[in-house]
Amino acid sequence: MEPSIIAAASPPQLFTADILRFTEEAAECLADDFGCFREDHGSGAFTKVDMVYR
Repeated sequence: MEPSIIAAASPPQLFTADILRFTEEAAECLADDFGCFREDHGSGAFTKVDMVYR
């Protein structure tokens, strides 16, 4: 890693706590978004999406 990034990540406990909090919030948002997607899909959304295979 870039030394300036490592130097800015202090104190280490605070950096770790921030990263964990960000990760938990991102996981919650993802779960909420997926729940909305499932509801929309169950209501018939996304039936016109083209299937593209590589």
